Amino acid sequence: MRSMILTTTYDDKADAAYIAFDEIASGEAVRQIIVDDEELGPLSVILDVDRNGKLLGIELLDVTRVVARPRLL
Repeated sequence: MRSMILTTTYDDKADAAYIAFDEIASGEAVRQIIVDDEELGPLSVILDVDRNGKLLGIELLDVTRVVARPRLL
């Protein structure tokens, strides 16, 4: 079984967190899917996928509105 490299980053100026499921090469994410669900409340979620539909990462916007300590990401 192949191991997955999971990394998280937080940008306090943008109030955005990013969860990457592997290393992402420049230009590899060719599509962004905006998750539009009222149950998420103030959180905005964007999925980055490659040309084959593989999920590369998840971007969370306005993260401090829903995560108590985002710097731990």
